[in-house]
Amino acid sequence: MLLAARLTSWKGHRVLIESAGRLKAEGIVDVRYVLAGDAQTRDAYAKEIDALIEKGGLAGTVSRVGHCRDMPAAMLAASVVALPSTKPEAFGRSAVEAQAMGALVIVSDLGAVSETVLAPPQASPERRTGWRIPPDDPAALADALKSALSLGATAREAIARRGRAHVEANFSLQQMTQQTLAAYLSLLTR
Repeated sequence: MLLAARLTSWKGHRVLIESAGRLKAEGIVDVRYVLAGDAQTRDAYAKEIDALIEKGGLAGTVSRVGHCRDMPAAMLAASVVALPSTKPEAFGRSAVEAQAMGALVIVSDLGAVSETVLAPPQASPERRTGWRIPPDDPAALADALKSALSLGATAREAIARRGRAHVEANFSLQQMTQQTLAAYLSLLTR
């Protein structure tokens, strides 16, 4: 199963749906893509996504499920959490939350999200916590999905452990509070 954590970006979901179509055309048909998130009164947007799924022959393969009350459980159930944003985000909370839950993550390499996921070439393969792909690139997302989904249990668990450790070391409330206070202190002592 694949989980796209939020229903916010038409282009991001278009990228995911096109990637699902590519993988289906390559014979990778044992994957289900779940688009979770409330359309928040954007009915036309939701209809466009549904039409794109239908046009791609992906009904039953890609599902839009609406609001998810228990994202931690959804992330635990997912083999991969994909966040193919096409616009920069200020932080990338969904990627951090997914790694904290031990999910494999694929994110667009733009904005602050890219700082939350360690991936080659910026990090060695032994430090990988997920995959970073160019924004708005269905082929790159399809390749990353194939790579993530083809991992054995040992490799998956190693990446999951590193992801959790990376989040705890860099994005815990305590760590972020200490970094903020240190920044303020350095300004006061100038």
